Amino acid sequence: HEVRIAAAHLDSISDEALPRLSRDNHALVRAHAAFTCRLPPSELRRLALDRHWGVRAAIAYDQRLPAKSVEKLADDDEEAVRANAARHQNLRPCLLGSLAEDGWATVRWAVASNPRTPRHALVLLADDPSEFIQRSIAQHPHADPDALSRLATSRDAHVRKRAAEHPNMAERTLLRLATDRSPAVRCAVAAHPSTPPKSLHHLSTSRLGSIRLAVARNPSTRPRTLRSLVRDEELHVALVAAQHEGADSTVLAVAAVHPSVLVREIAAKGPIDADTAARLMADPEAAVLRALAQNPAVLGRSRVFAFFAAGTE
Repeated sequence: HEVRIAAAHLDSISDEALPRLSRDNHALVRAHAAFTCRLPPSELRRLALDRHWGVRAAIAYDQRLPAKSVEKLADDDEEAVRANAARHQNLRPCLLGSLAEDGWATVRWAVASNPRTPRHALVLLADDPSEFIQRSIAQHPHADPDALSRLATSRDAHVRKRAAEHPNMAERTLLRLATDRSPAVRCAVAAHPSTPPKSLHHLSTSRLGSIRLAVARNPSTRPRTLRSLVRDEELHVALVAAQHEGADSTVLAVAAVHPSVLVREIAAKGPIDADTAARLMADPEAAVLRALAQNPAVLGRSRVFAFFAAGTE
């Protein structure tokens, strides 16, 4: 039977030979033939009724399996069969909701991974004692704020982090997670675009550069916070803050006096006011003057060009 199992996985096996293997007397051969997901439709329904649970579990992987066969497998006595059926794209949402209460964690985990699982089932599974199931819910595309709020109280920091990264996470829950004991969770909150500006400002004072960098990259970070981050002791944080799309003239005014020429060059390219432009005209670095000369927002560009030319002769 080992030779026949190997034959079932050959790319060169003919369309006539594979169905014959699916009728083999040995259950393992039939299971491997089913697992190829290459059997003709006529064989799928038959294998879904196979006497051996391993064959039924294998055929449940085939996404071409008709809905009626999938529904029958979802009610199978064997938990491995139900688990594979719970992952199937043709299983109705109402049945997925029922399987969310299955006594076996492997079945509930499969339900948590299915994109078609209804929202009420996701909320139910968010309270599941299994952390693996909680992690799947935290990554589910349709997890709603209610489910994610429940996950935010998980004992597992990985669950809380993934929940904090979800685009559907509610602002009120992000506010709570902003003070989480796990740095990874706080970093995820710092990167979330729905995090309130007040929380972002608080996170910008973190001792961890990774959290401050996440705030500097967050599109929701306000100028008040960016002005602080432009002064950051880590150059990378200051550079990102200076390049932020929300960096207004007040932020760039701070960047214009930064010790690093790289930060000052960014300031010279942005929407600066007249006072900042005048300050940058006295900059000793040619790169800053060159950037200033090419900035359409600067008034009196001819003066800049003349100064740059005189300084480089």
